[in-house]
Amino acid sequence: MNDVMPIALIVVGALAAIVAILIAISKKEARAKMAVMRDAYKAVLAQNNLAPDQVDEFSHRIIGMDTQRKVFVAIQHDGTETPYNVIPLADVADCKLQKSGLIIQTTRKNGTNVTEDHTDGIALSFMLRNGTSVDIPVYSEKLDGLTERIFLHRTAEKWQKLVRIAIGKTG
Repeated sequence: MNDVMPIALIVVGALAAIVAILIAISKKEARAKMAVMRDAYKAVLAQNNLAPDQVDEFSHRIIGMDTQRKVFVAIQHDGTETPYNVIPLADVADCKLQKSGLIIQTTRKNGTNVTEDHTDGIALSFMLRNGTSVDIPVYSEKLDGLTERIFLHRTAEKWQKLVRIAIGKTG
């Protein structure tokens, strides 16, 4: 029994060291990805002569709005590419939240109806005056994970409100 205790401590210590190394690597990769996004975002702002006064940065995206020039800017980094959108708010008729996923309705044995909502994506959907729409992803289960869904849903609601105020749609 006395021989088992030191071996168990060594195994637990080794596992803890491996976990610490993996966390350090993950944090380093996240910082590098954010640096790439910030550089790309600054380049887009310089190219379009924008100075956003409202900006949100989160794991895989940066979104901002220049309220003076009335332009919305979003950039995303998925690991290989960094696509961006620059949307003049003068071209926007409305902004709505677009959710994707499943809604499952079941009936329990006691007769009560139960609805389960599984949202795997949330986007800001810009309806343009020319009849087209542009979707800006704010939450993706694949990129952000389930733990970020509530925070990013609130962030999407905040930005929907900001855009609607900027285009004069408050109702």
